[in-house]
Amino acid sequence: MRIVQVANFVGPKSGGASRVMQSLRSVYRLRGHDVVEVVPRSSDAAFDDGPGRRTIAGTVRLPGSGGYRVIRGRRELTGVLEELSPDLVELSDLSTLTWVAQWCSERSIDCTVIAHERIDHAVGRIPIIGGSSRWLSQRWITTVETHATRIICPSRFAAEQFLDGRKVVVRPWGVDHEVFHPNGAPSEWGEEPVALVVSRLSPEKCVDDSINFALGVVEARGGFVRVIGDGPSRRRLQQRYRERPVSFDGHVSDRWGVAGAMRSADFLVNLGPVETFGLVTLEAMACGVPVVVRSRGGAGELVDPDVGWCLTDDDLTDRAFSEKVFGRRRSLMSRRAAERASEFTWNDVADVMIGARDLFHVR
Repeated sequence: MRIVQVANFVGPKSGGASRVMQSLRSVYRLRGHDVVEVVPRSSDAAFDDGPGRRTIAGTVRLPGSGGYRVIRGRRELTGVLEELSPDLVELSDLSTLTWVAQWCSERSIDCTVIAHERIDHAVGRIPIIGGSSRWLSQRWITTVETHATRIICPSRFAAEQFLDGRKVVVRPWGVDHEVFHPNGAPSEWGEEPVALVVSRLSPEKCVDDSINFALGVVEARGGFVRVIGDGPSRRRLQQRYRERPVSFDGHVSDRWGVAGAMRSADFLVNLGPVETFGLVTLEAMACGVPVVVRSRGGAGELVDPDVGWCLTDDDLTDRAFSEKVFGRRRSLMSRRAAERASEFTWNDVADVMIGARDLFHVR
């Protein structure tokens, strides 16, 4: 089978959506499928010239995104798709590329659409759209619901944006357990505890909330907060926390390096309010690391009291939360987090992507 992955907003420093695509490609290729990704051309020649990748030159920069580019126009992309002649198109976009689902439907090509984000929330953040956001997001959703073969959502929170659930399948993402594992993780809380934040540093991620909460837990104990990630908010964040025990490590492309940072941390904080899943949360759990997430959003569907904490807005300002964290048995939480994460594999996700099996239909 030839599988073509089509995505916007993808580059060498992209976040969770890019890692999902990469993980699925690895599984597809191990199964003998021919996989090609089609993405906007970036400024990084090493990325653009990678094997199994076709880049589209006709793009525009997305305002306020920190460098992401969007494929514009249809002629170049349809030419590439016609040349590749796919059996399945995997579309990682709920916005400007939803017409690809219709193009596939008209040619009897299977099209799996992945809901990496809540497009009804994301569109309102784009300055040039403004008051048209509700109408535009609903138009894109309707196009996908009408023409896609199946729509994959990593959480029920992600599925809530769709009106017609007949094609919607909820399937949480997986973990590469060879990379993200608990071997070497500490069994007790550190004397100078380390809180880890792994996130794209952009406004919608609300990284300030994660850093502030983490500081409230570890600073009085002589600990510090380690931030891994890059994005348009990095300079502002570095300036804001320049006098506090916060380190900014920037983007880390090496997954083993990220996994090592997770295993060396006491806990991970991911308080993004509109996360459709929170892949870093699951990866940290696989490393045996307790996690702190918001109660709303997809990450809250992963976390229970055995493996971490789901915070309400009131909890964010709870000065006694440090005692709630360090009053728990670290070794027990670590074991249960790793056990919970072991249930999630990319092989299971791949089965759903290509239509081999559907695990949970919304309705």
